Amino acid sequence: MSAPTVSFDPTSDAVLQQTRYEVYRYMREHAPVYEIPGFDRPYRMLFRYADAVAVLRSPAFVREAKNAGHEIAVQDGMRPIRELLSTWMLLRDPPDHTRLRALVSKAFTPRTVEKLRGFIRETAEGLLDRMAQRGRESDLLQDFAGPLPVMVIARLLGAPVEDAERFRAWARWIATYLGSWEGAPPEAAHAALEMAEYMRALLEERRLSPRDDLVSALLAAEESGNRLSHEEVVGTAVMLLTAGHETTVNLIANGTYALLKNPDAMRELRGSLDSPEAMAIAVEELLRFDAPVQMTARHCREEIEIGGVRFRRGDVAGPVFGSANRDPAQFPDPDRLDVRRRPNEHLAFGHGQHYCVGAGLARLEGQIAIGALLRRFPELSLVEEPRYVRNMAFRALEGLRVAW
Repeated sequence: MSAPTVSFDPTSDAVLQQTRYEVYRYMREHAPVYEIPGFDRPYRMLFRYADAVAVLRSPAFVREAKNAGHEIAVQDGMRPIRELLSTWMLLRDPPDHTRLRALVSKAFTPRTVEKLRGFIRETAEGLLDRMAQRGRESDLLQDFAGPLPVMVIARLLGAPVEDAERFRAWARWIATYLGSWEGAPPEAAHAALEMAEYMRALLEERRLSPRDDLVSALLAAEESGNRLSHEEVVGTAVMLLTAGHETTVNLIANGTYALLKNPDAMRELRGSLDSPEAMAIAVEELLRFDAPVQMTARHCREEIEIGGVRFRRGDVAGPVFGSANRDPAQFPDPDRLDVRRRPNEHLAFGHGQHYCVGAGLARLEGQIAIGALLRRFPELSLVEEPRYVRNMAFRALEGLRVAW
């Protein structure tokens, strides 16, 4: 267990703002498996790469608390969002997870993702055109990194792109719930209800008039006897919109900020903008360096030892991706942004059976978006230091003011 003098507060500015990775380094060195006080059962965070991977690989850990013998108390007023999340495949265990993933994976084949390349590029260029027309300064998060991914996932689902602003607001509130240690605000539950109602209406439209989109494909799966319930169709659509938006927004914004703070890496990448391979390698490093998703949780269903600590049935393990991605035991010189780093087996998209089903699409969006941004604005610079959203699970900027 951790030394008594070590303390880790997930809600502190030291963890949530720019000093996060310094705190992670201290925890890896002094308390790599740390038990968070105040929970009704042991909740331990794992800061080393090897320990995080061990939890994610082990069949001793599951995603659903009920499969480890306990139930999670639901905060007053949060039942609507809990019911919605209960249909998400990324929060389910086999066999439900296997069934849902098999259906959703059909929408994220390399061929399907590649078909979106033209739309992503056209949309990115259009957003950059609007930024350039407005002047010499912009909030990159609001004007580019935020709208692009939600427009792409809306296109994939078959939802109207003009509803993108509503999707962004809903997704952010659900992300607030997912990453809250202090209790989520009532707006999170309202967002879940509104988003689910929107998706039900869209489903009914597609039931009457199917199209070549993901919502129609999910409905076809529901009706063909693949045991996809109506609420699972709704939940899956909401999950893809939320996760597909939040992760890619953070990749583009965090990646751009990292490059602006590391001018040598920025110069090196600018010299390779015409190389798709170099851009792909660079995006992997941006994902490692400041991961969009920082941690997850697993429930122990059978006794096992990880990192020298005994986990028993009902205990909770929290692999910290952000810390694992800076572990010097896995990554040489981990605090250096090296846009040519290879190999790079980071955990930004998770690991094991819950590895992000949309990782290929997120990578493509990141490569196109960051490449287009650097080409359009060769003198891009940071106007002011940003702050991060108060969220332990997602590494999300509040804004990113840039000039060119």
